[in-house]
Amino acid sequence: TGGSHNTYVGASAGHGANGFNGAYNTIMGSEAGVAMDDLHKAVAIGAQSLKGATTADADGAVAIGYEALKALTSGHSSTALGYRAGVANTTGYQNTYLGFNAGLSSDVGLHNTAVGAEAYNDAVGDMRSNTVVGAVAGGFANASSDNNTVLGAWALRNGTGIISENVVIGAEACDGLGTNNPDMIKCTFIGRQSGGGTWGSSTVSA
Repeated sequence: TGGSHNTYVGASAGHGANGFNGAYNTIMGSEAGVAMDDLHKAVAIGAQSLKGATTADADGAVAIGYEALKALTSGHSSTALGYRAGVANTTGYQNTYLGFNAGLSSDVGLHNTAVGAEAYNDAVGDMRSNTVVGAVAGGFANASSDNNTVLGAWALRNGTGIISENVVIGAEACDGLGTNNPDMIKCTFIGRQSGGGTWGSSTVSA
C-alpha cells in the first residue's frame, strides 16, 4: 500500500483493498470509503458515505451525510450532501444531490441536480440534465425523462410516462399526473398547482 496526503478518521474508514494508494482524500466516519480503490481528491464525511468500491473513475466525489453516495463506483465529479443523498448512484457522473434523501433512487443518470428533501427521489435509469429544486419535487420515473427544469415543493410528481424538456415552476405545479402514464414533452407550467389534477393517457406537448 502507499498513498499520500490522506486523512482517515473512523472505524475502517478508507480501508479498501488498495484504499491507501489514493491521494488527497479526506475520509471521516465509520466505514466511510471502506472499499476505496485508488480514489483521489475525494471527500467522504459520515458513516458509510462513499462506501462502494470507488475507483479512480470516481475521483473528485464529495459525499457528506450518512450513506451519501454509498453505492458510487465510477461516477466522477458528483456531490451529495444530506442523509442518504445520492445513495443509489453507481456510475452516474456530474450529479449534485442536496437534501434529505435527495436523488434517493438515481443510479446511472448524469448532469442532474436535485435540491430539497426527497427531491428527484423516484428517478431511476439513464436520465440526463434534469434540474429539480423543491421538497419532494420531480417525481418522474421513466428513464427517458431528460432536460426538465422543476422548481417548487411537490412540483411535477407522480409522472410515469416520458417527461422531457419541460419547465414547471410553482408549488404543486403538475402534481398528480395520475396513473394513466401520459407523456409530457416541451410543456411550460408556471404558478401554484398549475397543470395539476389527474391527466388522461394521451401525450401532452407544446
